[in-house]
Amino acid sequence: MFIRALGLLIQVSLTVFCDDVLEKTKQVAGTRRDEADNGILTTDPFIEAAHFWPFDKSTSVLTNDLVTGANSILMDGAAIKPDDVFTTCLDTTSKKSYAIVGDFNGTCFSDPSDCKLGGMTIYLWLKIKKSDLDPKKDQYIISSGGQSKKSRGFAFLNFHGSYVMVLSTKERQWKITIPKLKLDEWMQLAFVWNNKNNRLTFYLNGELKDKTEGTTASRPENKFTILTIGRPNNAVNQEFMMPLKMAYLTLWDKALSSKEVGNTFKNIKAKIDDSRRRRSYARKQNIPKQPKVDLVL
Repeated sequence: MFIRALGLLIQVSLTVFCDDVLEKTKQVAGTRRDEADNGILTTDPFIEAAHFWPFDKSTSVLTNDLVTGANSILMDGAAIKPDDVFTTCLDTTSKKSYAIVGDFNGTCFSDPSDCKLGGMTIYLWLKIKKSDLDPKKDQYIISSGGQSKKSRGFAFLNFHGSYVMVLSTKERQWKITIPKLKLDEWMQLAFVWNNKNNRLTFYLNGELKDKTEGTTASRPENKFTILTIGRPNNAVNQEFMMPLKMAYLTLWDKALSSKEVGNTFKNIKAKIDDSRRRRSYARKQNIPKQPKVDLVL
């Protein structure tokens, strides 16, 4: 009744395993203040997300951010497609396909110096096929401008066979090199930038893997401010594109703690495991797949 009173129409699927995460995040803009006023504490870090793209559905070439409602654009064959682990995901494996998530000009994610809470967290689930990885190229996974000397922000890419995460402000740069990641399977990555301790930290599947401190750099301009998936935000050349699958892209305008990063992984991993158990049980019992049903709560 409370949800009905708020006037939120939430479409959910009986086959979606992460209903509670989507519910909480869709209501985050309204509930964040309500929780503070009522003194209610929450241990779910997703409730504080600034942006959340579940990539669960699309209308034509648009898919939306559940926190702000803003649309992202699926370009040149990029699509929301079914997946064996996640019910659906963003798929840019079609030739020349990518996604424009949005324009973040004047925000923390385009210029980390604007982060009011002194940090940010980038969280995503990623799957890359070995056959799509080119060790001789620079292939961009996600980019808000950190790779260019004419912009700020962050970028994560395959750099000639290894992986690089770079985050840039007007006067400093942080860079982490990841020699190897597992291919042909889903993995959860999180990058936490904390300006207060001058540190960028990398987590893989909820575990801390590496950290680095910033060095002096010069980024006097910030010309490129869109956030892109599958290509750099300042170029559309196919040679820089990375075919990939992505799920649950989430941005926080603060630095999550190690415990909170671990909880984000456990949260979704538990849903994945539960979904697998239910599918296995259904197969053993010869239960037919349930059709997707739209529910209005």
